[in-house]
Amino acid sequence: MKNFIRKFLCVLLTAIFCFAALPACGKNNEPEEKTNKIHDFSYTETENYVVRDGATGYKVALPENVSTEINYARNELVNLFKEATGVTLDVVSGANLTHSAENKYISLGKTGLYESSGLSVDFDSLKSDGVRIITKDNTIYLLGGTDSGVLNAVYDFLNLNFNFETYSKDCYVIDKNVRNVKLMNYDVTDVPDIDYRCRGASGILYATSEDYDDVMYSYRLRTVDAYWKRSIPIHEGDRSSKSAADHNSFYYLPTNVYLEDNPEFYSTKNPKGQLCYTARGNAEKYELMTTYCAEKIEQSLKFYPREQYPLYTAAQLGIADNTDMCGCDECKRVSAKHNDAIVATIIPFLKDVAKKVNAWMELPENEPYKRENFQYMFFAYWDTLTAPFTYDEKTKTYVAADNSVLSEGLNVIPFLAINRVDHSYSIYDDKNATIRSTLDAWLTYYKNAWCWTYGCFYQDYFAFYDCYNYYTDSLKYMSDHDMKMVAPQLHSSQRGADTGFFTMAAYVFAKLSWDSSLNMQTLIDNYMSAMFREAAEPMNKMFTEARLWHARARLEFNWTWTSWQTTPVLSAGYIEYGYVNKEFTQCMAYSTDGGMTFKKYENNPALYAKLKNRIDVEWLYPAMTVINNFETKFTEADFTALCKKFKQICIDNGITHVSERGSITSLLQSL
Repeated sequence: MKNFIRKFLCVLLTAIFCFAALPACGKNNEPEEKTNKIHDFSYTETENYVVRDGATGYKVALPENVSTEINYARNELVNLFKEATGVTLDVVSGANLTHSAENKYISLGKTGLYESSGLSVDFDSLKSDGVRIITKDNTIYLLGGTDSGVLNAVYDFLNLNFNFETYSKDCYVIDKNVRNVKLMNYDVTDVPDIDYRCRGASGILYATSEDYDDVMYSYRLRTVDAYWKRSIPIHEGDRSSKSAADHNSFYYLPTNVYLEDNPEFYSTKNPKGQLCYTARGNAEKYELMTTYCAEKIEQSLKFYPREQYPLYTAAQLGIADNTDMCGCDECKRVSAKHNDAIVATIIPFLKDVAKKVNAWMELPENEPYKRENFQYMFFAYWDTLTAPFTYDEKTKTYVAADNSVLSEGLNVIPFLAINRVDHSYSIYDDKNATIRSTLDAWLTYYKNAWCWTYGCFYQDYFAFYDCYNYYTDSLKYMSDHDMKMVAPQLHSSQRGADTGFFTMAAYVFAKLSWDSSLNMQTLIDNYMSAMFREAAEPMNKMFTEARLWHARARLEFNWTWTSWQTTPVLSAGYIEYGYVNKEFTQCMAYSTDGGMTFKKYENNPALYAKLKNRIDVEWLYPAMTVINNFETKFTEADFTALCKKFKQICIDNGITHVSERGSITSLLQSL
């Protein structure tokens, strides 16, 4: 009993302090953090001004070629600078301008000003999204590894001068009524810990409309590089046909085209489920398979030439989203040789495809379609997640049986979909020892891997899910192991608002994937203050109580809290009314319905409505729990009113789903 109490307290305290200040509680040998991460915000104050007494002599200078990102950078700089200072910055072409000591410009990207400045910037070291801000004489240079980096430089500049920060689509903070802005002598280098931070797998970060705020929400969180914007589409036929960039193996080899004459192309378990990457041992058919797949990539490279589509830096040959991997004798033989890993059949196959495509790109006539450092990806997912390497106890390292499962300079990389994780624990916890050893094995041989991670209940979008302990350590782990991209799949189907503090989860993930050294509790506190203002303290308390319950349920009910639980959490009998009622009444007491919190904003109806909606959205989580489990605690009239309010809040805030594949329509119709 004493041991249980000790463990219980440990978990509860961990939930409160987010593993930040505690010794390892069930953790394994956490390695030292790498020190080569670059977030250097060096600057000194000068005697000069960018804005003085509400006036400025500065202009914004643009490069000759204004990309989409540069255009966003200009708009964001001009609009937000004006919001902070009341000053409108004039915009000019900087293509033919020359640097001089007297000039007063904020220069965006590689303008003529930069080219003539004598400055030397290692753009390669900034990678795609990294930032360089330099002052020379009176000109401020906002630079980046690419134009996306220039946009990020604008956000760093606005943060340094006006404390600009974005928390949600409709919530950002920036200083107002700034009359004087000193010119700083900047020497800033800010490079993300993880090169690409994906927005696309988090439903609340989808930029699917023409709405400016919707698009800019993703840009401002620096998560604009969705994985499918980096992975070239593969089409079933011509460019007008269906396309896919992830689970796309049957776009390469559709069964309606090849199955009848080439059954060897497909899995013995289910020919329409997966491919057979050994062609069942038939060398002639194997050659045909690799040729057809190479031709599909070549076709896509022609469809999307380099100059018009510079972001397409990879092609994926991804398994279908099922477990119907081939069980033929050849697949079994190859797998047995490599740690019983079926992925050992995919890697050599993709290498042979890559050789063909690389040779094609080297032909003179294909120069417009050639891409340097083009990557070829495969899914390490479900049955293919097991790494084809064994652990050698003597050398304390992972060993490959032969070179067939190594990239060998062909830029073949895994897209690691790490779904066998208990996201309520640190990646270094014993609970996650198996997945961590799997990742360790992969990352021994494959640098620049991509990662698909998770962090919610896919069967229950209205449930609170405590993924924060995992985030704070996993993103450090990923950056320390040189992962190139991370895509967090949260409520991927959800549109509009999102309950259970999942908007905050997306914010925290975005911030930590850029700089994994940031303090998570500080991020949470800042989010609460910005989003809920006077209600920040009680909403933070509500969030903490949810984490405490989550921790208790792990121990008392022995739940592992995996994303793939099939039992809807909010329908489970273990949820205590006492806990739910505490959350429910806490939220109600500080909502605008209670008339206690936002009275001062009644003369600002738009802001008043925003604040009301934000609390109402978080109220949905305990309210759904009450509706599912505790109807008998209410009078018929009160329960009817509760259901009516629940329905209206969902409608008002654009909520679309109850689960990954479950529309909210039927639920709302039943209330």
